[in-house]
Amino acid sequence: MITDDWSLKASDKKHNHEMSDELKGYKTVGRLNPNENRYLHELANSKVPPRHILTNLRNMNNRTSNTRQSTRGLRTEMKHIMKPLVENKYIYHEIFS
Repeated sequence: MITDDWSLKASDKKHNHEMSDELKGYKTVGRLNPNENRYLHELANSKVPPRHILTNLRNMNNRTSNTRQSTRGLRTEMKHIMKPLVENKYIYHEIFS
């Protein structure tokens, strides 16, 4: 592969390291929390098509996100977390008011 800026030549198309037994740090691992995982197995056991399972999981996540957002209003997550600390005078900062 060659471009104007750089080039790459792969002489051996194998990985230069062994596959790890642990999948820590990989984005695909741990995407589903235990409730979502249980829900996934229930739907799969009920013969629900995969495309419907994915849609249901997305809808479930959207409802959770909408509930969290309605609770905190227009505040960012950090401002929402800091609000009780400011209200109870544990800290004082205009940004979190």
